[in-house]
Amino acid sequence: IERGPLPLARPQTWGAGVPVARLPAVVPGSPDLRRPADLARWQATTLVAFGRALMQVWPFDLVHAHRGLPDGVAAAALADDLGVPLLTTEHDGSLDRQLATQPAIDAYRSLLGPDRRLVAVSRHLADQMAALAAIPGASIPVIPNVVDFRMFRPRSDVARDPDELLWVGNRKTSKGIDTLIEAMALVGGDRPL
Repeated sequence: IERGPLPLARPQTWGAGVPVARLPAVVPGSPDLRRPADLARWQATTLVAFGRALMQVWPFDLVHAHRGLPDGVAAAALADDLGVPLLTTEHDGSLDRQLATQPAIDAYRSLLGPDRRLVAVSRHLADQMAALAAIPGASIPVIPNVVDFRMFRPRSDVARDPDELLWVGNRKTSKGIDTLIEAMALVGGDRPL
């Protein structure tokens, strides 16, 4: 296979402009029958085939997934197939729903082991992962999901309003936006309009 442009989409309006592949997965059955462990298995079918082809034109040494279920478990199938390590960074605050069944817990626990690491973006999430999956909390390191202020800092030539507050994130229930709105209402009483 010749090296050349990769058949990947490059987002123009979001992200860091790194190659991104959006892989479809054949998902049989109705939405209420789609359990996280089953979704992982179905995603793995497409991911492993794509990963094998990608490895031929763009060799890589590690597979990284941004959440355990279904993505990390699907990525584990690819890592195993290619014989490379797997790193799963857990961001999902809805783990209580994801890990509601024993098959899901078993699949999640498979993210730990030789050549596999599972990390969390906060100590709270690491503790939740350990409790829900019955795994030792010490085996889940925390790599905070923070902004590096050495690279990203406010411009000194732009005036800032000290009463302006900003929230950046996905508007999902799992992000706790309801708590944010309640907190803003409380703080709003103490701040000028």
